[in-house]
Amino acid sequence: MGAYVQEERRLDRRIAGLADQCYGVVDVDQLRALGATRRQIGDRIDSDFEAAFLDLCDRHEIPRPHMNTMLHGYLVDAIWPGRKLVVELDGWRFHGTRAAFERDKERDAELHAHGLTTLRFTYRQVTTRARWLATKLA
Repeated sequence: MGAYVQEERRLDRRIAGLADQCYGVVDVDQLRALGATRRQIGDRIDSDFEAAFLDLCDRHEIPRPHMNTMLHGYLVDAIWPGRKLVVELDGWRFHGTRAAFERDKERDAELHAHGLTTLRFTYRQVTTRARWLATKLA
């Protein structure tokens, strides 16, 4: 598990702990809802790869996408709903097999049928070709 994911989980635990400590002092239900909202708004980060992608967006002043969102039956890595643009972050670990290759092509075709464009980027592209990648998202 990457450092960014560990930090996200620590933050979730801290919010839960604050809710326990604040019982009777503040509206604990609202504090707990804050933690739940963080996990539901489609901005959950599951890897350092995803964190690097968001960092790239920030550095190049690209509006942050919604992350890890269910869309037409698929969990997509990143989406800008208003632009109908999906980005898939393809690490070799999860996309380096024949089955993954076939699954990715099927997903792309399904999303295309719903009017969405899917761009796929590798870890190396995100970490070493940021300027090039940013031009593709602009």
